[in-house]
Amino acid sequence: MTVPIPADDRDTIRIRLLKVLRLAQDGVGGERENAEALLAKLLRKHSMTMADLDGALDRPRIREWLPVGDEEERMVLSQLVIRLFGIDRPTWRRGASELGVEVTPSEHAAIRIAWEVYRAAFGQARQALVLGFCYKHGLYAPAGGDTGDMTTEARDRAARALALAGALPAVESPQRRLPTGE
Repeated sequence: MTVPIPADDRDTIRIRLLKVLRLAQDGVGGERENAEALLAKLLRKHSMTMADLDGALDRPRIREWLPVGDEEERMVLSQLVIRLFGIDRPTWRRGASELGVEVTPSEHAAIRIAWEVYRAAFGQARQALVLGFCYKHGLYAPAGGDTGDMTTEARDRAARALALAGALPAVESPQRRLPTGE
């Protein structure tokens, strides 16, 4: 009976086999022959074939850990991974604040840059949603400021919040549910 090798152990074995493969390809004389014999022995021992190593020399993968602030950010990042790398790319959690994905060096740059852009955009969208929700339900300070004092950026944020407010469902005010004391 063959016992399945855990993924982390299989990765370690694969890395070792790749080192031996490089030596078999680049070695000189007896070094090359010894590496070829060792590679064949290790492949048999671990029930692997050269197909398991195919393309791995060109594209070694490392596990990249990306920061997430909460479950909503984790969801956005997971969707970004699927969009960039497909549905079959597994992800890992490390605590509550990181999501891991195995990437090649070029994918590393792509995911880092994309996450930086989308994380910032998600933060802005979330802020607009909260402001819109507060506006829609009258959850703001009664003494408002003069919009003339607002920066262009603040006016743009307020406009996005108002646009979102129109799309949000209304919630019945809890004051209507409280006894009036009469």
